[in-house]
Amino acid sequence: MPAFKSSRAYRNFALSVTRSNPYVMVGEAQDFLDTLLREAQTHVESISLGSIFWRAQIGYEWTPLLKGEGGQHADEPFLCPLPIERMKPLRDRAREGRANPKGIPYLYVSTHRETALAEVRP
Repeated sequence: MPAFKSSRAYRNFALSVTRSNPYVMVGEAQDFLDTLLREAQTHVESISLGSIFWRAQIGYEWTPLLKGEGGQHADEPFLCPLPIERMKPLRDRAREGRANPKGIPYLYVSTHRETALAEVRP
């Protein structure tokens, strides 16, 4: 038996919060949220301490090599991944995303490398 009242439950909910008051849930919109909360409880997964998470991001840096490293000189930069600090969302550049509104940074991670790579849509 389907959890939601109809296959249009999400569409109806989305219309109600974009075309009326998004902060006041009544009727069908509230029913949708109640069902979503109840169903979400069946999809909770515990993650063990020390688990590895993946985050993919499009971008790179040019980094100069010091003399003696790999036989290259300081004037011969090479491509490298973004630094670890850059893997955190930037507060001043938070764009609208799937879960986050514009201006509020969210950190998207995955427990699977392939999922993280697919999410960046290079």
